[in-house]
Amino acid sequence: MNLDRVSNSQTDLEAERLIEEAASRTLTEEQYRKKMQRRKEVQEQRLQARSHEKGLIIVNTGNGKGKTTAALGMVLRSLGHGYKVAIVQFIKGAWEPAEKAVFSLWPEQLEFHAMGEGFTWETQ
Repeated sequence: MNLDRVSNSQTDLEAERLIEEAASRTLTEEQYRKKMQRRKEVQEQRLQARSHEKGLIIVNTGNGKGKTTAALGMVLRSLGHGYKVAIVQFIKGAWEPAEKAVFSLWPEQLEFHAMGEGFTWETQ
């Protein structure tokens, strides 16, 4: 089966068929090796068909503490994996956040934007 011209759902069905077939009978070592090689080829084609990169937007909102901590933890993990990151932080005061200075160490991977003057009586 030439999977270059097959839809993703057909490729998925072929992968499932190969898995079920391998599990449903006793195979010799050579048969098993060939079956797993074919399964690997199908899986590689499935991954190539899904190579479109997608972005992710996470918005932390709500009352109380922990939003910035959660966001910065995820940012650090993402930077560690080599991903590009953008932060838009709505701050409560007119000060410059310290994390902005720290994140300047990753100019190629990270954009940081501290927005607004916040929502406190100091800005009224």
